[in-house]
Amino acid sequence: MQAPCLAEQCRAVRPIKFDTAAVPPLRRISFWEEKCADRVVGLRCTSLEPTGLRAQFQYVELGATKLIDIAGGQHVVERPPDLVRKIEKDAVFLTLLIRGKAFINRANDCFVLNEGDCVLYDTNRPYMHGFPGEMRHVIFEVRGEDFRQRFPAWNLTQAFCFAASLGASRYVSASLRNILARHHPFSEAGGIDQTIEAEVWSVLELAYATIRGARTNYQLLMIERIKQFIRANLGNPKLGPRLIADEVGLGVRQLHRLFGEEPESLAETIMRLRLQRCKEDLLRRDRLKASVSEIAYHWGFKSLAHFSRKFHEQFGRAPSKIRS
Repeated sequence: MQAPCLAEQCRAVRPIKFDTAAVPPLRRISFWEEKCADRVVGLRCTSLEPTGLRAQFQYVELGATKLIDIAGGQHVVERPPDLVRKIEKDAVFLTLLIRGKAFINRANDCFVLNEGDCVLYDTNRPYMHGFPGEMRHVIFEVRGEDFRQRFPAWNLTQAFCFAASLGASRYVSASLRNILARHHPFSEAGGIDQTIEAEVWSVLELAYATIRGARTNYQLLMIERIKQFIRANLGNPKLGPRLIADEVGLGVRQLHRLFGEEPESLAETIMRLRLQRCKEDLLRRDRLKASVSEIAYHWGFKSLAHFSRKFHEQFGRAPSKIRS
């Protein structure tokens, strides 16, 4: 079967943009709060700049994952208890600081962030972010429900910071920067490769292994390399432990031991990613002419019956019902 061309593997997604420069200075704070409540999260904002808040954001929605690129001048945002109750938001933010310095205050803990550092927190609890000067950060947002299902033992009662230059945590920052470099999600051309959502989840898995201290630097790098190989070869029906072990230079037993501390086994990881790709294709307008079986075979399934059963187990509906 002929594989879809590059254009078919990408979604033409154009970012939504807002900029306070187009708003009178006295209206900028309220404008920013309104747009953030609509697209990001309910918050309050203050700024000491005499000309009013200078800020802009670009927003891209990728199904269950969202990316928000925010840049601006000096300002402070907070999500106090009354706003947590008034404007509900059940999400998890993994935020990469690209330019400037920042602090985050959460549950009586205060962290200072430098360029390249990232921080993980949920939006169900109060917090405060401050930026003393020019700044830019990118928020990788996932749904809280999805996060808890993937990491049931990971309680986000506190924020977790990952330094860009210290220990194993630097791989979390590097992985996020690589996603932005590879996919260019905020370019005018659009064209978002559908693997970006899986890559964000892979970074969260890496972050989870990092905070538990369950992995050496070598193991973290090896797991990331394996997952990159899996994502690149999902359409190969022979993808499995032997093929992966040969690719990374490990024995099959070593490979399974390496995944022993992961939230998913190797087989579960492959199955989840294949099912997710199939679901995305079933929902895409440019794939309407492809049959359910063509999509299943394209992503490496050998049996339509096996695919249909696993799809129903994962999503609670038959593949044909998802499309309709």
